[in-house]
Amino acid sequence: YTDPINSSGGFIRHHEQWDEFVATQHYEVGFTCTSCHDPHKRSIWGGAEQGGITRECESCHAEEASMLQHTPGLSCIDCHMPFAAKSGTTRGESGFKGDVRSHLMLITTDTASMFTDDGSAVRDDEMRKASLSPAFACLGCHNDDPNDEIPDKTLEAAVLGAMGIHEVSTSVTGSAFEVFNLNIYPNPARDHVTIGYRVSRPMEIIISIRDVSGRLIYNVNRIHSITDQATIQWNGHDLDGLPIEPGMYFVTLVSGNDRSVGKLIVIE
Repeated sequence: YTDPINSSGGFIRHHEQWDEFVATQHYEVGFTCTSCHDPHKRSIWGGAEQGGITRECESCHAEEASMLQHTPGLSCIDCHMPFAAKSGTTRGESGFKGDVRSHLMLITTDTASMFTDDGSAVRDDEMRKASLSPAFACLGCHNDDPNDEIPDKTLEAAVLGAMGIHEVSTSVTGSAFEVFNLNIYPNPARDHVTIGYRVSRPMEIIISIRDVSGRLIYNVNRIHSITDQATIQWNGHDLDGLPIEPGMYFVTLVSGNDRSVGKLIVIE
């Protein structure tokens, strides 16, 4: 199934829930709509409380829910199923709150757009898996009303806040931090950096470094056939061979459904 997740006007279009869901890890490991929904009951207008939702996020992700680094009162779906789709109208003043919840669930913590250049679909390619932007996951609440008690944020600040908001990985298949044991040193760094990680089984690992806008700075694939403690040396230059600017960068390790992200601070 390869239909795009259609979008227009900066929002996912309505009736895209299935196209969104088949792009998720939940679908990859065998979940269906009825894994969480009663097909004979609605999940809106109070239907969820009357049995429309048969499985809560916390029933599978109890540790993630308990380790949330956020003020009390937040539910899983506030961030992971925000109103990133629009059927009739937008709401609030953020510009990132529609009237239909997204079923993408995965959040990519950078400032890059989640949509294709022409805005007709959600990006889903080798560089960015179909996923939500912190613009919808964070700013839909933070910038919804300037007179509420929720602090307004820039997108850059939202990205920083989203990094490490769970002390454990939200991977469907298990904790990527336990799989990789990612270690970046020195950190902060001026130029040369060592990226250390643990290989717990034979695997192919993609290691990438991006800036806060999502621009790819460094990328390498490694195939490991044995359990090992591995390292990568990076010289602080981008793909064009130029030294990078001081700032914050994200180091990402991906292997199958496992994903671990670490912050790297580069100083002068």
